[in-house]
Amino acid sequence: MLLPPNDLSFQTLVNFFSSCRKLLGNARKGGDVRSQHVKRFIDVNIDKESHQAFAVFRLILPAVGAGSAVLLDNKRGNYKLLESNLINVLLKAAGIDKKSKEASTIRNWKRPGSKSAGDFAAVLQENIFNVYCMIDPTDGTGRLKTLKVGQLNQALDKLVEAAGNFNEQANILRGLMQVTSPDQMAWIVQIILKNLKINVGEGKVLKTWHKDAETYYNQSGMDLEHIFNEMVATSENYATSIQPGKAVRPQLLKMTGSVKWAFSKAMHDEDGKLKEFVVEMKLDGERIQVHRGPRDEISYFSRRAIEHGEKSNYSVVDDMIRRYTRGPCVLDGELIVWNKKEQVFEPFGSLKPLISAILEQKHRGDVLDFNEMEEDAAIHDEDYKAPQIGDLELVYVTFDILHNGKGGVIDMPLRERHKMLEDKVVPGIPADRTHFGSILASRTGRTEEDISQMLQEIVRLREEGIVIKALDSVWVSNDRHSNNWLKVKPDYIANIELDCLVIGAWGGKGGRGGHYTQYLLALADDPPAGQQVGTGTDRSEWEAVHRQIEPLCIDASKHPPPCFYSVTGREKPEVWISDPKESVVVQISADLRTIRSTQFKTGYSLRFPKVHSVRWDKTATIVSSIKDLQGRVEEQKKKDENIDWVKGQDGDTGKKRRTTKRDKGPAAKRLRGREVVEVESSVLEGCHIAFANYGEHNKRQLEEIVKKLGGETRFMFTEGSGVTHILAGREDNKVKAHKEHDRDVISIDWLVACDRQKRRVPLRPRYYIHMSRANLIANPDVDSLGDSYMSDVDEGDVDNLLHRAVRPGAVDPAALAEGLAHPSEFEDSNEEQVAKAQRQLTRRLGSADAGRAVGSYLDAQLAAIGQLDPRFSCLRPFSAVLLRLGNGKAIRQPDGDSQRRLVPSVQSILLAGAASQARLQQLQAAAVAAEFRIMGGALAVALGQSVTHVLGLVLARAPSVVATDEGSSTGAASAVEPQALLRAVDDQAGGPPAVALLKLGLATGSIQLETDRWVHRCLDEAENRAAAGQMGTAKLPPEAAFLLDVANLDNPDGHLPQPPKRR
Repeated sequence: MLLPPNDLSFQTLVNFFSSCRKLLGNARKGGDVRSQHVKRFIDVNIDKESHQAFAVFRLILPAVGAGSAVLLDNKRGNYKLLESNLINVLLKAAGIDKKSKEASTIRNWKRPGSKSAGDFAAVLQENIFNVYCMIDPTDGTGRLKTLKVGQLNQALDKLVEAAGNFNEQANILRGLMQVTSPDQMAWIVQIILKNLKINVGEGKVLKTWHKDAETYYNQSGMDLEHIFNEMVATSENYATSIQPGKAVRPQLLKMTGSVKWAFSKAMHDEDGKLKEFVVEMKLDGERIQVHRGPRDEISYFSRRAIEHGEKSNYSVVDDMIRRYTRGPCVLDGELIVWNKKEQVFEPFGSLKPLISAILEQKHRGDVLDFNEMEEDAAIHDEDYKAPQIGDLELVYVTFDILHNGKGGVIDMPLRERHKMLEDKVVPGIPADRTHFGSILASRTGRTEEDISQMLQEIVRLREEGIVIKALDSVWVSNDRHSNNWLKVKPDYIANIELDCLVIGAWGGKGGRGGHYTQYLLALADDPPAGQQVGTGTDRSEWEAVHRQIEPLCIDASKHPPPCFYSVTGREKPEVWISDPKESVVVQISADLRTIRSTQFKTGYSLRFPKVHSVRWDKTATIVSSIKDLQGRVEEQKKKDENIDWVKGQDGDTGKKRRTTKRDKGPAAKRLRGREVVEVESSVLEGCHIAFANYGEHNKRQLEEIVKKLGGETRFMFTEGSGVTHILAGREDNKVKAHKEHDRDVISIDWLVACDRQKRRVPLRPRYYIHMSRANLIANPDVDSLGDSYMSDVDEGDVDNLLHRAVRPGAVDPAALAEGLAHPSEFEDSNEEQVAKAQRQLTRRLGSADAGRAVGSYLDAQLAAIGQLDPRFSCLRPFSAVLLRLGNGKAIRQPDGDSQRRLVPSVQSILLAGAASQARLQQLQAAAVAAEFRIMGGALAVALGQSVTHVLGLVLARAPSVVATDEGSSTGAASAVEPQALLRAVDDQAGGPPAVALLKLGLATGSIQLETDRWVHRCLDEAENRAAAGQMGTAKLPPEAAFLLDVANLDNPDGHLPQPPKRR
C-alpha cells in the first residue's frame, strides 16, 4: 500500500537525490540507467491514483538545469533568496551573530582554504545545520525526521509569501531546521536555489512518467501539475494538441559564428541539396507568444510560460492585437519599442517603462522615465538620451504561427506557416520582406552571399546578429541542437588584447571550489587600476595561478586595498594581493565596445573579457597601461563614426542610424543627456543627499530639486562617502538596512517642503522615518523618543511619534514601576488617585509588559491632574480571554443511523448554517475584542495567571440585548452547559492546563466569568461620563450582574464537571 505523495517522508526524496548524485561522472551509467533509476523510484514510492504526485516532482524538477532561470515549477513564485540573502536569513534563523566566526566562514563560502569551499549547501551544513538541526542524543546518528513532502511544500509556499521579509522567512526556516536532519536541510537549500545537480532532467522524468508527458508539457501549457496529477493512466493516450490560452515551449536557436558553416553545412541536407532559407534580423526585444482565444481573450506568454497580460500589463496592446489579427490564433514573435523619429530600436529595458507611461497616460512630450535604477548599477552609456514618449511605438513583430484558429500547425513546413501568417495578420506582409522604415528586417536566401549581405546590414546597424531558418523545417519545441534555426553573431567587432596584473581574486564554486578562479585585474598607472574577469583559463592554468597568489592573499573584508592600487571602493574582491611584484600577469582578450563605468578606476568596463593565457614570462613592471586602452577605444570610436548611413532595399539613402550599440542591461543604467539644471539658491548648500528609494516621486525631478537648491546628490550611501542626508519615499529593505545600522533616514517630504518654502526647513519629528540614537544623544532639544522640548508639535509630528517604533531601552518597564511606587513624583497630586494608579500598575502587570507599563504610567499622570479619559483607561487593570460558545450547548455527535437518515440537501443546509454561525461568532468576538482594547484592557490568547476575566460569547440571544439595570436583562440566553464551557476552554484557551486554571481561579475569585454584555456596559458607562465632562477613573458596572450563567455551576462538591478527553 503506497502512501499519498503528500504524506511521503522527505527522507525518501533525500535518499533518491543522493543515489542520483552517485550516478554522476560514471560513463557506464548513462541515460538508460538513470531512466531505470527514475522508474524504480516512481514504482516503489509514488501512488499515481492519489492525483498528488506533483507535490513530489515539483521538488525534484524546480528548474531546467543547475541554477537555471527557466523554471519548470511555474506555480510557485520567487523566494527572492539567492546565496547572499539566504545566508542572512539562515543566520537569523539560527540566532548566529553576523560578526561571528561562523558567519564569516559562511559568507566566504567560495574562499579556498575552508572545508567544502565552493559548495554552498555543504558549507551551510557544516557551520549551521550540523549544530542547529535536531540530533537524537541517544545514538548521535541523527534520528529519523518526520517532515512530510506536503509539509515541506507548505513551508516553501509560505517562504514565497514572505519574500522580502527576512524576519518572517527566518521564522519559517527555523521551523524547518527543527524538524529536519542536517542532510535534509542541505537538500532543502538546494531546492530553494533550484540547483540540485542530480543529473536527472525533465526529459527523462517526463518520458518515464508517461509517453505523452513530454509532448504535453511542450505543447499544452508547460504545466507539470496537470501532467503528474492527471496523466496517471499509463496505457491511456492523452490529447497534446496546441490550444490558444496554453503556452507552447519555444523553439530555440543554435549558435554559430561562421557564415560559411551555416550555409555549407546547416542549409544543405545529407545529400548535399540546398535548402531554401529565410534570414531575419535578431531583434532586441522580449520574445512573447500571443494567444487570441475563441472568446476573443488575449494572453501573452513569456519563454517561461508566465502570462504577462495581467502580471506586466501587456494587455495595453489588446486592442492592437484584435485589430491586426483575424480570429483565434497563436503567434510567436518579439515585442519591441520602435523610435519612429530616430528610426531606431530602443534598448530592451525601455519596454516596461513605456508600458507604464501608457497606463499612466503621460503626455506625448514627456521624456521616457527610467525610475528603477539599481543602486549597485555600474554600467552607463553617456551617449544615450532618453526619448520622448510620443516618438515611441510598441510593436509586436510576428515571425511564426503555431495555431491558425482551426488547429496546431507546427508540423507544417515554415514556408507554409509563413503563408498562413500572411492570411492571419493584417495587412498580410510577406514574412520575407519585413521593413522598419528603410531597414530591411528579413529576406529569403539561396546563396552564401545572401547571408553575408544581410550580415553586413546588421553590422552597419550595430545590431546583435541574424537568424537563419530553413523554410522546409517544422517547429520543434525546446530544440537547440538541430541546424534548422541558427543564430549568427557577427565577428565584426574588433577585439583588444591586454596584459594585466592580478591584484584581487574571488573563490570559485562547484568544480572550481577551493581555488581562486576569478580575478580583479589592473593596468599600469600611477597607481594601477582594475577590471574583473573570470573565464578563459583551463584547470591546469587556474590551479597554477591559485598556487602562485594564495600566499599573497589578504582578507578584503578586514583589510583596505593596498595603497599602491588605485580603486573606486566599489570593487569588492574576497582577497587583495598584498605584493604586486610577486603576482601573476595574464593576457586577456575583450570586445572593444567598451562601456563607460564608474565601478573601475579606468573609467571603462570591458565587454566579454576572458583570459587568453597566463604570461609567466612577464612581471608587474611590463603590463599594458590605461593609455594603451584609451588609445584603442578612441581609435574604434572614429571608425564607428563613419558608419552613419544604411541603404534601403532599392539602394536609396536611408535614415541616420545611432552609432552606439546598447546592451540588454536595464535601460535606467544608461539614462543620460539630461538638460542642465541651474543652481538657484544655497538652501541646501553643504548637503550631500543619497536616495534610498524615490517612493511615488519622480527620480529626475527630485535630483533637479537638490541641484537647484544648491545641494549635491550621491549615487548611494557608503561609509566615508560624505553623505549628510539619506532620503526615502517609503519603507523598503534598503531603509530597513539603514535602520539596522542606526542611520538617520528622512522623508522626501522634507525635500519637497524645502523646495516649496525656499528655505532649509527644520527637521521636525514628522520628517523622520528613523532617527538614529547618535542623533538623539547629540541633540539636547529632544527626548528619548525624538519629541522636541523647545517647539510645539503639530498633527503630523504627533502621528509620526505615535507610529514610531519604541527603541529598545528607551522605555524601561521596571523603572516605570519603581517610579510609580514613589509618591514623591506626584507631591502636588491627589494621593488617592496616585494610590489607585499604583494599584493598577502592580496588580497584574509583569515587568516585561512594556506597552501596558507605559499605558499605566500615562494613566497615573493623567489621573493625578484630573484629565484621565475613562473611555480609554477604565479596563487598564484587566486581562481577558474570549470564548466562542456557540449556542452554549455541548456538541453531540449524531449516531450513524440518524446521520444516514438525513437527506443530502438537508446535510448541506446544516453545514452551511454551522458555517454561518461560526462566522457570526468571529464577528462578535472581533467587536468585543475591539471594545475591550479601546478601554485599555489586554487580550490573552491562552488562559494564564495574568488573566482576570473570561468572557463568554453566546449566540442564543440577539446581539442588541444588553442589561437594563444592574440586576436584570431582557432576552437573556439560556444557561451554558458545563461541557460546552470546558470544551471551549480546552480548544480555544490553552488545553487541559487552562481548564485546571479556570477551576482554581473561579474557586479563589481571581477570575471572573462574565458575558460580553459587561464589556458593552463598561463602554456605555465610560462614554456617559466622558460626555458629562467627568474625567478620571470610571465607576465600572458590578461584575456580579453580568456573570455567565453556567448550569449546575454550584454543584454539591463545588467543582465543575471533568473536561472531556482531548481527541
